[in-house]
Amino acid sequence: MRINPDLVRKLMIYVEDTVSTDKLITSADIASYLPNFTEEEIYYHVRYLDDDFYFRKVDYFMGLGFMIYDLSPKGHHFAETMRSDTVWNKTKETSKKIGSATLDTIYKIGIDVVASLISKSLGA
Repeated sequence: MRINPDLVRKLMIYVEDTVSTDKLITSADIASYLPNFTEEEIYYHVRYLDDDFYFRKVDYFMGLGFMIYDLSPKGHHFAETMRSDTVWNKTKETSKKIGSATLDTIYKIGIDVVASLISKSLGA
């Protein structure tokens, strides 16, 4: 299965916006929030993000069940960098242009897009 950057972004922002000290996120929560994706797609992406340290802790259950406790600092950085639709759309456009869509590449492009927007806003 290929990584879907749009699904990654939606997952990360949803987790960041939803998790709190008294609220964890389950696979059922995500499935109802993202009905256009299959349970298999969601599970695969959660597992991928967990393996790459975007989450602080995830528990897995029989079948495709899981519970996310929180994002790691790396996960928070990704979610905040990609939160703006302006940044996300420019990041995707640049990623497509250069032909690379790894999460590391997408994150680096996003950082550069943010830096460019900062420079423009400061009149540099």
